[in-house]
Amino acid sequence: KDNFLYDLGTFILKNLHSVTVEDLLSYTGMSKKTFYKYLDQNYKVLPGSLINTIKVLKARALILENPGITMETVSKFTGYSASHLYIIMKQEDPSIPEEIAIIRNLKY
Repeated sequence: KDNFLYDLGTFILKNLHSVTVEDLLSYTGMSKKTFYKYLDQNYKVLPGSLINTIKVLKARALILENPGITMETVSKFTGYSASHLYIIMKQEDPSIPEEIAIIRNLKY
């Protein structure tokens, strides 16, 4: 069970820019119904939410580890537009650190 989520997370990270739920289905070899049910029963998460969460976590790590990085650079890595990425990050955690809000306003 734990290896499943780890392997899935690793796959998402390796394909972060373009990964879709369809890619996850192909990777696992499960039917859509089985895949959704398995994730819900074992992890209480939907595939799209899992992808978004991993993208947001990676975006935050990039921002915090690389002072001065632009949202454009981060967004290219995650596959989101800069403004969409910030909106998603804000939805995930309304208390986004001020440094991320500041980076959002940098020229890009």
